[in-house]
Amino acid sequence: MVAYFIVAVPALLTAMVLSRKGGHASRTERWGQIGLGLALLVGILAFVFWPEGFRDRAHTTSAILMFIGILAVVGVNAWGAQESERATGGVGYRNAYIGIGALMIVTFVVLGGLHFALDDWRHGVLAIEAALLIEFLAFWIVQTFELWKTTRRRLPADAPPALAA
Repeated sequence: MVAYFIVAVPALLTAMVLSRKGGHASRTERWGQIGLGLALLVGILAFVFWPEGFRDRAHTTSAILMFIGILAVVGVNAWGAQESERATGGVGYRNAYIGIGALMIVTFVVLGGLHFALDDWRHGVLAIEAALLIEFLAFWIVQTFELWKTTRRRLPADAPPALAA
């Protein structure tokens, strides 16, 4: 973890400086960098001042937060695909994203429930991660097909200003 922190702190600071220097940092990007910086700070403090708790909980906590983020990305893509389909008369990518997102939630609930219900299932978290990564791969394949001929999806007219910047 020390090596990770030694690399992560300067990398984040460099990204923050470069994005501001070029004048291209959107409000969303700035808030993302601040959030990442705060999460990194909390991780460093927990590692230093609560090493046993960090050791016992860091992997599960970071995995849960990562998959919440992935699920949010799937949701944003479903929303964006809806607008894209209206404009182009395209196929049902939105439904594919919704199905993948629903499957991710069901996977997390069912395997998470089994993990807590079965005391001797030592690798429950890894099983959940493996299943969700396979489902994320499915999302990525669908997204690749949807966006193959474009570099950027048009945002819906009702997109929040934070996403438009």
